Amino acid sequence: MTTNNSSAVELARIDDAAAAWAARRLSGDFTKRDQVEFDAWLAADARHAPAVREYLAIADQSALAAAAAGKRSAANDSMDRGRPLSRRRWLIAGPAIAASLAAALVLSSVVDRGAPVAEQYATAKGDTLNVDLPDGSVVTLNTDTAITVSFEADRRIVSLDRGEAFFDVAHDKSAPFVVEADNAEVTVLGTSFTLRSAIDRAIICVHDGTVAVKPQALSKRGSLVRLGAGEQVAINDSGEASQIREFAPSEAATWRRGYLMFDQTPLSNVIEEVNRYFETQITLGDPALGDAPVSGRIEISDQAVAVRALSVALSLQAEVDDSFIVLKSDD
Repeated sequence: MTTNNSSAVELARIDDAAAAWAARRLSGDFTKRDQVEFDAWLAADARHAPAVREYLAIADQSALAAAAAGKRSAANDSMDRGRPLSRRRWLIAGPAIAASLAAALVLSSVVDRGAPVAEQYATAKGDTLNVDLPDGSVVTLNTDTAITVSFEADRRIVSLDRGEAFFDVAHDKSAPFVVEADNAEVTVLGTSFTLRSAIDRAIICVHDGTVAVKPQALSKRGSLVRLGAGEQVAINDSGEASQIREFAPSEAATWRRGYLMFDQTPLSNVIEEVNRYFETQITLGDPALGDAPVSGRIEISDQAVAVRALSVALSLQAEVDDSFIVLKSDD
């Protein structure tokens, strides 16, 4: 009995927070700080994202009903009709949710003006997630990644808020698919590509089809870059594009299959990449070890396997020290 009560309280807490976030998302005054807090909340529990999506969907449906009827009462009626869809949540959560949903309905005038309701998806460190979009496109989120989806009548827009994602885009000539990152904007009609938003650059790798890459920062050197299958480019903070490089699409984005591939890559760079997938970070006992070249496959689904592979390949010892895994010379 105690367990059931505890579970009910936890569900009520999640629903309260989900309704409050839905209201903030629809307020038209959602700041970058709000975004950071919202991403953290989504990543904290797998139940958070579906909970807030439900309230956003209800608010959207209610706003559309109000626009069609031309009356606020239509929105209230629509809300009443929507209640059986999440009846369990309301029975548990009580009046706090009703108040938050009422606020979301008032704020949904943003939707009445034709602005799209944004859907957000996020992964925690070490997790991946496949997201099926309404147009038939599929986005695969890598570790510690967040996206915001906002489709319009003539454009399909996805914001890569952080991290890395693989996009398999459904062809639609009438609605270009646009992915926005801090340093670059990628536009396609139908193709597949990977976009990674790093601290100081965006990296675009085209697996199939073609894309147009526009640097977000304006500079004298910044210009539109077109990439074909098997080509990649990096755009830095100043809007400058690196030299276009070739890569093998079959060997790229292997993180979707649970491993990373390296070819004569310095150990320090390998560790930097592998650390993206685990809470316990790997470090080197001697910085000089960082120059050692690494080639081969490193698993990212199991840290113990990854550490063992690096230790065996380079004759190193792994020790746990102050919550770090330290790789040291074997002698």
